[in-house]
Amino acid sequence: MGAGYHMQVPITVLKTKFEEKDLVKKLGARWDAEQKHWYVPDGLDLEPFQRWIPATIPTALPDGPSTPVQSPTPKGVRLFQLLAEVGAAVSQKFKAPVWTMAEVSKVDLSNGHYYLQLADRDPDGKQRAQARAVIWASNAPSVVPQFEAATGAKLAPGIKVLLHARPDVSPQFGLSLVVEAIDPQYTLGDLEARKREIREKLKREGVFDANKKIAPAWDFNAVLVIAPAAAAGLGDFRVEADRLQASGLCKFIFANSRFQGEGAPAEIVTAIETALAKWPDDLDAPDALVIIRGGGPVNDLAWLNDYGLAKVVCTIGIPVFTGIGHERDTTLLDEIAHRSFDTPSKVVHGIEQVIQQRASEARRAFDLITRRGGSLLHERKAELASVLSDTVSALQTCLRSAHESNSLSISAIRLAAMNILARAKEQVPEQFGMVRYRAQRSIAEAKEHVQANFVAVRYRAQRSIADARSNSRLASAAIQDRSRAAIREANGLSARTIRNVLERATRQADHAHSSVLAQFEQVLERSGAKAAEVRAGTTSILSDIASAARKQISLARERSGATFREINAQGPHKTLRHGFVIVRDEHGAPLMRAASVQVDQPIRLTFDDGDVDATTKKGEGHDR
Repeated sequence: MGAGYHMQVPITVLKTKFEEKDLVKKLGARWDAEQKHWYVPDGLDLEPFQRWIPATIPTALPDGPSTPVQSPTPKGVRLFQLLAEVGAAVSQKFKAPVWTMAEVSKVDLSNGHYYLQLADRDPDGKQRAQARAVIWASNAPSVVPQFEAATGAKLAPGIKVLLHARPDVSPQFGLSLVVEAIDPQYTLGDLEARKREIREKLKREGVFDANKKIAPAWDFNAVLVIAPAAAAGLGDFRVEADRLQASGLCKFIFANSRFQGEGAPAEIVTAIETALAKWPDDLDAPDALVIIRGGGPVNDLAWLNDYGLAKVVCTIGIPVFTGIGHERDTTLLDEIAHRSFDTPSKVVHGIEQVIQQRASEARRAFDLITRRGGSLLHERKAELASVLSDTVSALQTCLRSAHESNSLSISAIRLAAMNILARAKEQVPEQFGMVRYRAQRSIAEAKEHVQANFVAVRYRAQRSIADARSNSRLASAAIQDRSRAAIREANGLSARTIRNVLERATRQADHAHSSVLAQFEQVLERSGAKAAEVRAGTTSILSDIASAARKQISLARERSGATFREINAQGPHKTLRHGFVIVRDEHGAPLMRAASVQVDQPIRLTFDDGDVDATTKKGEGHDR
């Protein structure tokens, strides 16, 4: 091998059509600008290019003549070639992005690129299609933040999206969609449509506002709380709840559950049912069921827009309080709950306000009862004092009467005795002893009578004092009984007043519900009639449009046929038969102007009956 000799590598030339250039380029072929053809570089497998390799392959050296090489007979198509052809066809078909609806089932972020797994489900939730999609890092900063800011949702599994994407098939990675934009309105509309569908279903079943119709708890003694284990806002809620529980005002029972992800609504229902089944026997039924969680993206909260969970909340029979997210966050549970609060901490503050209100009402009732009892006691004391005063006055009068009666009796006895003595002195002396005896007897009887009267007066006085004491005790007992009766009457009055208010509110709510149902049925009837009318008009218009379109297509078909027949009739062969000639260069290209013809240039003349080769020469009076 002499100095300066270089081994020349052969190349495989491809015979391709213009529309196949993208396909062979994807397979790895290269373009030779000087030779004006595609070729397969050295070292690249020839099997994917079999359809473009002629039966005898012209193999050329870069600086030498070509040498024929026999091509092997192809026995099949390799996957690489098949996918490359599919990719070329897809690229030709979808030259511009297409708006595509799908559900995101997986999201991976790597080096700024978003790799998505997409799915399409039928109305029953069964997956009927899936594909990969990618948002390149060069486009992601403008697509993803704009979408998340407009919807308040994260690009995450479970969300439905409308993608502006272009299909791309790669032999290495298969089919994928290259995403260029995401429509936020479609996602918002899907989330709202899901809520609207559940809302209308609950209304048709007549349970949408069932929880709101439950009588509110008069006071809170025990509350069941359902929340995620690490929910934002649960810590603030527990601080206030623990303070109320430590004060003996209200007992809080906590149960945890997932609030987002597949199966989260069913897990919440299970947590509620389990907590109620294990409710402590020493506590009355819960006065309220509290459902709380912190804020988050719209699609995280959208897991709570579930029909099964909503149905349980509507029909559970316990007032349900919700504190989900922040002030701007709303879910279907907020619409159907007995009371809805902006944040978890506001729920416990609302419970505390009711407890404070009931305590204030109880204090006011106690103060009222105390004042009324004190007034009654004061009145009874006055009455007792009056009774005692009257009793003492009566006793004193009795004593004075008895004393006066005794004095009169003694005076009468003495007078009678003196009269007897005087008459006795006038009688015979023998009667003096008898008189004296009788006088002494009378004096003894008078003394006994006076003593008996004094004992009776003393007994009556003692009896009057005892009666006065008994009356005082009875009056005090009566005062206490009347005080208790007044308290019972006040409590009964409050309960009756509350029952009357609740009964009136229930009757008004039932009347409003009936009125709304009647109006709703009328609206449905009018909407149905209007829809039928619009449907009939639309059908007629579509029929007219279809008929007109068919006529236009038929007319266009006739015109195009006539045009093609005329073109065929005016072809070059007819012109050649009239003595005209077609002049072409050595490459077969028609020469249209004399200025484009060179001296001594080989040309070909085409007549009606064949071709003649010629060479141009310079003529007289002409340049060529």
